[in-house]
Amino acid sequence: MLAETYKSLRRSGYRATEAYHNARISERWQSLSRLGLVRIVERPDETPYDDSYLECQGLDEHTIERERKDIWRRIGQWGVVGLVAQYRTSEDSEWVDADSIWGFIGDEADASGYRYGLMDEAMGALREALMDRCPLCRKPHAED
Repeated sequence: MLAETYKSLRRSGYRATEAYHNARISERWQSLSRLGLVRIVERPDETPYDDSYLECQGLDEHTIERERKDIWRRIGQWGVVGLVAQYRTSEDSEWVDADSIWGFIGDEADASGYRYGLMDEAMGALREALMDRCPLCRKPHAED
């Protein structure tokens, strides 16, 4: 799986080191996901979309207006979403939000590359949560 993911990422434009790093993240993620310990959920973004970044790109007013109309057409069609990376320490425990990113129009998140960072953050948070447990009974350490 690692080799296939790496090749796919290279074909989509990732540098070799990024592709390898992200393929490793993806491989670990798949294992933890099959165990039901990590997931990424998509949620509607409740924050109003800010298109003011268009004005900072050095575009002429006609181009800005055309881009703005296209953005708002796509928002009307597909909406704005966020991705939330979550983990839990067992199948019967509650999901905990580890990290999130917001402001994607439609399926833009799929091609963004941010998903790998979210995966890495959730796995790191899971690792920390598991390390903060008693090695014998697996219960969280009592608060001081």
